[in-house]
Amino acid sequence: MRDPSDNYSLDNGRTWIEPEEFAYPAGSLARSRRHAMAECDDGIVRKILIGIPNTAFSIPGRVKVKRESISGILINDNGTFRFSSAGKKQARKY
Repeated sequence: MRDPSDNYSLDNGRTWIEPEEFAYPAGSLARSRRHAMAECDDGIVRKILIGIPNTAFSIPGRVKVKRESISGILINDNGTFRFSSAGKKQARKY
């Protein structure tokens, strides 16, 4: 994983996303995932494990909070990446 302080196109300082090329090392599908830092529903910025975009507007992903895996989608909200949970489980501030 790259350091978020590195300069690449999808970094706004607080939230960032690895380029899609990271999901295809050496042209294979051996690692069809990448990482992002995004603001969760509870307002905390967390590391998200994301996949390949399934639409032009969202990327499926999951985050672990208190040993609980929460699935959802990653969206770009005016330059800030936000993770919105898609199931019954929600990221709660403890």
